[in-house]
Amino acid sequence: MKTKTKRILAILICVVLAAALFTGCSSGGSSSSKAHVDVFYYNYADAYISTVRDAMDARLQALNVNYTNYDG
Repeated sequence: MKTKTKRILAILICVVLAAALFTGCSSGGSSSSKAHVDVFYYNYADAYISTVRDAMDARLQALNVNYTNYDG
């Protein structure tokens, strides 16, 4: 009798967790909202990092993403 109860309890827990997973993945808002990205660079003055920053800015603008750059 105990193993049957444990098996039913395990199945019930799996069903509840699966329901919670699918509920958490629902799209609660409109899909037209823009994403926002915060980008951290260790030093703007570094020549290589400045080229990476320019390329990243161009790519994020092309993707129509709001972004904020931060200097470390």
